[in-house]
Amino acid sequence: MDSTYASGTAINGAHYTVKLSMLSSAVGALQAQLDSLQNDRLTLAAQLLTQNAGIGSTQTWEQNEKLVNELEIRIFIQDSVNATQLTMLDNLGMLCPNTNGEAVLRAQVLYNRFMEKEFSPVCTGVRGGSGEREDEPEKVANFSLFPNPSAGIFTVLGINAFNSQADIFDISGLKVALLGEKGRIIAGKAVMAAK
Repeated sequence: MDSTYASGTAINGAHYTVKLSMLSSAVGALQAQLDSLQNDRLTLAAQLLTQNAGIGSTQTWEQNEKLVNELEIRIFIQDSVNATQLTMLDNLGMLCPNTNGEAVLRAQVLYNRFMEKEFSPVCTGVRGGSGEREDEPEKVANFSLFPNPSAGIFTVLGINAFNSQADIFDISGLKVALLGEKGRIIAGKAVMAAK
């Protein structure tokens, strides 16, 4: 700081004018740099939007990736989010990431930069080739084996389908039997099969 200002003495009008001119010039130079950075930012964002638009997307998860990319770029340009963009992020964030891709998680993070929300999507499938949900029915083993543990002879109840197979393992993880259709032994120790 100039000693004249610090001492509290009266400022010479010419001295004040020179200092004000220097300060004004520095502010003008900073404003020019800021304008240049803003122009560079907009140019880069426009290039990124063009590149993103050129990415092929045939599957749902790819389309979601493109959408989140575009939203991120547009929010970067405007340095804020509008209601439409926030709604799009919210809707995407509620989808299942297993079937709709990583973009769902990115949308959740981006949404939470502006509004706080705990997303709880319900997932019932896995991502398939088409990007659509592929629900697989849960396979439930519907049989009983006793006594368990066994000395080598045991009974299996409930194996009655012609094409069903069951592997029987001992406590150490070694396969001791393979049951085929109607519970017949294909390989392994003695097993008594029943319906």
